[in-house]
Amino acid sequence: IGKLEIYKGCITFVKAMINALQKGIKVHGIMIGEGSQSNEILNLINKHKFNTSFSLIGNIKHEDIFGYHQISDLYISLNHLGNLSNTNLEAVKFGQVIILPKKLFTDTDGEDTELFGEENVLWIKNPSDIEGLVNHIQNISLDKNYLKKYKNNILKVAKLIPSWDQRINSEIKLLEKLVEN
Repeated sequence: IGKLEIYKGCITFVKAMINALQKGIKVHGIMIGEGSQSNEILNLINKHKFNTSFSLIGNIKHEDIFGYHQISDLYISLNHLGNLSNTNLEAVKFGQVIILPKKLFTDTDGEDTELFGEENVLWIKNPSDIEGLVNHIQNISLDKNYLKKYKNNILKVAKLIPSWDQRINSEIKLLEKLVEN
């Protein structure tokens, strides 16, 4: 969900999904957003003839995101810059099982693990860890209890995260204070 840019890991996501599909894992990838990598994503998918295994959705309204979380077993973020984005927090709030990179290409290493917890998120080494991503997808495809365990765990974390409106209102108040000063 978001911009289809290199730093969001969208090409890595497509390559991992193609790898999983080539291993015979039944999976369908949904990508929401637009960006400079859109054509490369389409070319990769077409090259490997997996057109029916991906849904590329353009930009959507915030209120429409919930429907995509409802039809998905898994939310994957390969953002190179951080795991604390609004889209990731929303996925947690919706009780979505998520895969996140432990080591980012920034100086926040370790902070995200503390916030989300070691056992509440499916972690991969870094945003380029295709093998780790495919392993999690394969584990989920082989054992739905694996998915259920993480769903139960993330629901506990979800209770601790303020809603979208609460977060946005806090950010507005912070910006208003900055403007006042």
